[in-house]
Amino acid sequence: HEFSASERVARLESRLARIEAHLGLAPEGVPSAPAPVASQQAADELELEVGQNWFASVGIVVLALGAGYLLAQPHARLPAAMPSVVGLAVAAGLFFVAHTWERSFELVAGRLRAAGMLLLHCAILRLFFFGAQTAISIESPLAPALLALTVVINAAIALHRNSPSLTGVALITGSSSALAVGSGWWVMASVLALTVFATAVTRQRRWPWLAPVGAAIVLVTYVLWAVGNPARGGAFHFVGEPLYAPIALLLIILVLGALPLLAPAEESEEPSTIVGTLIGCALGYGAFLVHTAAVFPKAFATLNVGASALFVGLAVVYWNKRHRHVSPFFYAMTGYAALSMAIIKWAPVPELFVWLSLESLMVVTTAIWFQSRAIVVANFLIYVAIVLAYVFIKKSE
Repeated sequence: HEFSASERVARLESRLARIEAHLGLAPEGVPSAPAPVASQQAADELELEVGQNWFASVGIVVLALGAGYLLAQPHARLPAAMPSVVGLAVAAGLFFVAHTWERSFELVAGRLRAAGMLLLHCAILRLFFFGAQTAISIESPLAPALLALTVVINAAIALHRNSPSLTGVALITGSSSALAVGSGWWVMASVLALTVFATAVTRQRRWPWLAPVGAAIVLVTYVLWAVGNPARGGAFHFVGEPLYAPIALLLIILVLGALPLLAPAEESEEPSTIVGTLIGCALGYGAFLVHTAAVFPKAFATLNVGASALFVGLAVVYWNKRHRHVSPFFYAMTGYAALSMAIIKWAPVPELFVWLSLESLMVVTTAIWFQSRAIVVANFLIYVAIVLAYVFIKKSE
């Protein structure tokens, strides 16, 4: 108490300086000596990243492409099943190396597993395609069974390794298997099964980005099948069988849209949920609209009324459960777009403009309910387009 505050601070700093000197610590503001060691460690980490990940990944991709290219050759002098047997052996070797390197080279092991899964799928496909003589006909009942078994094995490997990327590879092999078989009922059953699998795994393992990736895979599979299955060399044409194909597509969209409603509520809308909603609305309804317009003209209006009920229903349920703005906006506007398509098909000109104007009142009601300024703006632009179209088509009121 006999010292002033400044003197006491000076005495404390002196004591701290003696302690730092005794412990060998560098004074404040002076760079520490281990800096060169840190820079050397950073250089070693960069070398490890380049050597273990980049170069190894490129090598694995080249290996997989080369093996797939060899499997796709006809090999007329070999027995029909021999290329597939060799491919299965190489895939087994990749799985063995991945298991051996699991602890020492974890990232490389994961990429080797992905290459092994793709090579396993290609080896089974080689039994039915590419050869001078096929070992098994793709029309045989054995073909779907073998391809489905391959997909199950790949999915089991992915889930056992707890890897979302390997699960995505399994989904790709599943869609490829569906297109390889090519029959309408098998493709519809496969894409529905893949959709349920992707949504269930997303919810169970909490891999949010698997759902939009799975949605894109199954919807692209449907589109490729609907335009004639060019993966099997088919000519471009819209497929008209089976008649329930558009309904199956709506079921896919329903399963994908219901997934966020099953998960625990988040404080804000997940980006993966928004992307999945956009994929379902844009790609899903886009494929539905084009397919029904091209192949099912008599049922076009009825099918679009059903699609409208589905999308608007998803918007209402999503708003009631989550009170978010983005996903209900996409679902609601897609549903009203489907209703507009049905009105245009049903009502003649100029009466259809009256029905479209009445629909705008429904959209405004939805906007007030959802507290969505985006729906108000979108509906305003749509209504302006309706009025302008009426003005250009009709000369007088």
